[in-house]
Amino acid sequence: MNDSISMQGRGGVALLIDADNLSSPEAVEEALRKLTELCGPVSIRRAYGSADNLKGLAGVMRDLAIRPIINDPLSKNTTDILLAVDALDLWYQCAPSVMAIGTGDADFAPLVLRLRERGVRLICFSQRTKLSPDIRGYYEQVLIVRAKKSDDNAMLPLQTMAPPPRAMPPAAPRAPRAAPAAPAKKAVSRSRAKPKAAVPSITDAPLFADLEPGFNAEPPAPAPVSRMFPTRSEPAPAVPTATASPEFTRGEHTEGVLAILQAVPGLNDGQSVAFNEAVRLLHDAKLLGKNASSIKFFKKHAAHFELTPEVQPTRLRFLA
Repeated sequence: MNDSISMQGRGGVALLIDADNLSSPEAVEEALRKLTELCGPVSIRRAYGSADNLKGLAGVMRDLAIRPIINDPLSKNTTDILLAVDALDLWYQCAPSVMAIGTGDADFAPLVLRLRERGVRLICFSQRTKLSPDIRGYYEQVLIVRAKKSDDNAMLPLQTMAPPPRAMPPAAPRAPRAAPAAPAKKAVSRSRAKPKAAVPSITDAPLFADLEPGFNAEPPAPAPVSRMFPTRSEPAPAVPTATASPEFTRGEHTEGVLAILQAVPGLNDGQSVAFNEAVRLLHDAKLLGKNASSIKFFKKHAAHFELTPEVQPTRLRFLA
């Protein structure tokens, strides 16, 4: 039966794009161009995704005659299942000799194995930041496409694409100990209250210079000096508190934001990504519980992430 199908010339080349994963128009255009150079004319061209994700590909789908297959934005993986069912249906109807899947998702591994067992040549097109390292052995070829022509990071090795760690703001500096006065220039001791334990005694030269006019001791190098007692002519300096600065308070959430960026590396491109795909990656990275609310999770980091729309979001973007 399979021999009769190929003899009738029903084979061909098919490109099936997971628009929830490969959502850049430049990447889709490059994938079709490379596939045509490798295998000849691509007769079947389809893009699967929600209406919002396909809206971003409207121009390239029109120019390249790619058929949109709209999927309802339900729970995660519904677009993947729709593409897998369609791929098997195409094999039974048309028996294409080459199938290219535009995605870096490892969920398609069972589909790739089944089609490969039936003699179909499988090719994967993916952005480097979205490519799962587990799928390279499943496809005959894995080709990297770039989201933007000016995106130099797409040419870097996969392990270098993780966002660099951000430097934590320095903590409030502790008050340095007072410099002791020179032994040769001791000032006349005066009675004063004994300081509390663990508080350095104050014998710096400028303090005695204020108390006794005419004292010629040279002041130490200009540095912040902790004084327990103000002089007669100047007010007491403010003692630095142990509370953190506003920058340090924001830094408390830096580790959580970095963990999200590492789990969803597509956010580093500055473009919005599919909300369902981001949630799936957070589940895989164990950052988001299976029954936890993904919307509440991102609202904890509202200063860094934007959900669009706010009610039942479908897109996620990293702000700063």
